[in-house]
Amino acid sequence: MGAERRQSARLALSLKIRVDGPGGRQTLQARDVSYEGVFIESSRSMSVGSRIECRLELPGEGSERGPRVEFAGDVRHQSREYETSDGGGPYRGFGVRITRIGVDDQKVLKHFLDERLAAG
Repeated sequence: MGAERRQSARLALSLKIRVDGPGGRQTLQARDVSYEGVFIESSRSMSVGSRIECRLELPGEGSERGPRVEFAGDVRHQSREYETSDGGGPYRGFGVRITRIGVDDQKVLKHFLDERLAAG
């Protein structure tokens, strides 16, 4: 996969993510999330450089729906053999760098990641 370029820890998981981009709206699975970006599993390719809008659905308590985090990002790479930090995969999809996120959404994402990364 090449040299590691990430500057923050990432969390391997499987969360529903809605993606609005050049090919329309898709509901996919986020497989790897960090403070800076996300890897999204998809059988359809997304052109590197594409700008997309995302809504990541975080888990809730019990049967309740969790918070949603909305952000914009740029597709940075395509992958046919992506493995998550816990050895999951390989997955086919694309990596997205978050380029715009509201203050409230950023706080929710940070809290979610900090909590799970601390639990290790």
